[in-house]
Amino acid sequence: MQRRQHNPDLELAFARESLERAAQDTRWGVLNTLFMYPVFIPLDFLVYPDAAPIFMWIRFGVVALSIAMHFVMRLGVAQRHAQLFGIFAYLYCTLAIVLMVHLVDGYASPYYAGINLVLISFLFILPMNVKQTAFVCAVVYAAYIVPIGLIGGVDDFALLVNNNFFLVSTMLLVVISSYLATNMRRKEFTSRFELARANEELKKLDVVKSQFFASISHEIRTPLTSIMAPTDSLFRGDVGRLTEVQKRLVGQVHRNALRLLDLINQMLDFAKFDAKKMRLHLKRVSMPRVVRNQVALFQEVCRRKGLALDCRIDDTVPVVFLDHEKIERILSNLIRNAIKFTERGSVVIELGTASPDASPDTPERHDPDAGDHATMDLVTGWIELRVLDTGIGIASRHLRRVFQRFQQVDGSTTRRYEGTGLGLAIVQEAVELQHGSIRVDSQEGVGTTFTVRLPVNLDEIEPGADIDRRQDDRRQEEADFDGPDRRMRPRRNEDYGKISVSDIAFVESSSIARPETDDEAIPQTRPSTGIRVLYIEDNADLRDYVSKMLRSFGHTVATAVDGVSGWQRVREALPDIVISDVMMPGIDGFELLRLVKTTDRTQRIPVILITAKSETDARIEGLQIGADDYLAKPIDIRELDARIHNIIADRKFRDALTRA
Repeated sequence: MQRRQHNPDLELAFARESLERAAQDTRWGVLNTLFMYPVFIPLDFLVYPDAAPIFMWIRFGVVALSIAMHFVMRLGVAQRHAQLFGIFAYLYCTLAIVLMVHLVDGYASPYYAGINLVLISFLFILPMNVKQTAFVCAVVYAAYIVPIGLIGGVDDFALLVNNNFFLVSTMLLVVISSYLATNMRRKEFTSRFELARANEELKKLDVVKSQFFASISHEIRTPLTSIMAPTDSLFRGDVGRLTEVQKRLVGQVHRNALRLLDLINQMLDFAKFDAKKMRLHLKRVSMPRVVRNQVALFQEVCRRKGLALDCRIDDTVPVVFLDHEKIERILSNLIRNAIKFTERGSVVIELGTASPDASPDTPERHDPDAGDHATMDLVTGWIELRVLDTGIGIASRHLRRVFQRFQQVDGSTTRRYEGTGLGLAIVQEAVELQHGSIRVDSQEGVGTTFTVRLPVNLDEIEPGADIDRRQDDRRQEEADFDGPDRRMRPRRNEDYGKISVSDIAFVESSSIARPETDDEAIPQTRPSTGIRVLYIEDNADLRDYVSKMLRSFGHTVATAVDGVSGWQRVREALPDIVISDVMMPGIDGFELLRLVKTTDRTQRIPVILITAKSETDARIEGLQIGADDYLAKPIDIRELDARIHNIIADRKFRDALTRA
């Protein structure tokens, strides 16, 4: 039998809870005695009419003592020694019955059954540990048997044995039950104690995680700045004029650096929200201006994707105090989300107002305690922002997950849409920080609507926030450009630690694939190899870069944007080698590999898997299915070229041996 390890903290906590429980149980026990003892007065007059008056005084004495005990137990000294007071209550209630026994027939009195009744009742009403219970039982039995032995005169020895047998059996039963109950109580408390400690550890780990996110994000910014600043100078021509090929490659580097910076900033925001350190910085904000500005910035993104982007604005929406940066983040994240999941149709932004009593019904919110009803009573009106799209929609069973951190509706390796799962979580945090609400309504295959409500008097609701009460909105409207359109260049010449909405729009529009022009093709730097390569990758930037570089190395390269079109190209073109990403929409790289290796016409085509999933298990899975090689991102293009040559050379050598 394994010995229980001694845990001082656990023992101290258990003793403290036992003491608190003893105080409560003692009050409850004496309260029951107060009502139950007088109930047996009629029995006294029936069984012992001559002794009934004395018994009544004894019972009233117990009642009076119980009343006194009930009030005494409210005192601090009694609560600190609650277990001793509990033993006292146990004893005087039981010894009163023992006294009645000795005042009448002694060992022959049927009132010994009353002793059993009190012992069993108190076992449930006032549970004690086994030592305390054994002490009470020993005192009660001694008070019962010692006077009988001293007085003597036992005429019916069998009756004495019978009554003692049942009395002792009851006491043994009470002691054993107390032992079992104490052990069960200890086990239950141990489980609660360990669960509470585990929760505390999780909270500490959560804080450490948030601190790590913040720290590592700040550390990443330094090398990222060293990437962005030089590439910005290169793109602008500050160090000499670039060719179109060079300019496009530099732009690709800078665009993805901006994407990384946006991700870092979202992680920093997430860490601040998680640590409850995000502060509000309020200023006068014209919501119609913010909406028109962002609609103008994302027009190019929608145009490239073939979508219509429009806004419907109620001109009566007032200028209000809000956190401008968080409002921009809320709206840009919602617009980007709508564009991402909409393949055809439109995205519409609606802006209006709502009366203060029109509190939104928010069944999709995940924290039932998040709503501050006291704050809602202070709201004098709402600004209502709605983002509607005609996209793929969300199934009702997934609606409750859309605001959860790091969660996506489709988290599989075949998911069609990339993302971290932070965007909408940050939106919800930013909305609720401003005492607003957000809800989502969606119908799968029809579209989705996000509704945000923000109070018009946030400066009154949140007086502790940093508030800039200057009359004019000194921020330059990005929709009213007098100079060159910043969407057409990688980066404005400002703080590289921040990313503006115009930068985000530039990244989104540039990430949409467009036809390659002749002057953007990279010149071939090596003789033709005659190797026909099929490259399957859903990321447009990576697909564009790798295919160009492989062509410059002399390979004939065809591309596919996902696993489905890739498998079709494999069957049609029968390439010399297939290079495929693993996480792709439709069919992932592993399934594509299975199809290639189990189909007679394609099973001899070598396959190289390239993925960000560099874990050993993923490598083993790919190699077990039949991958000829496995590379982890970020890839070295020259290493990829060398592996292509090695695999093709090895395949030719094996074919020659077979023919020989």
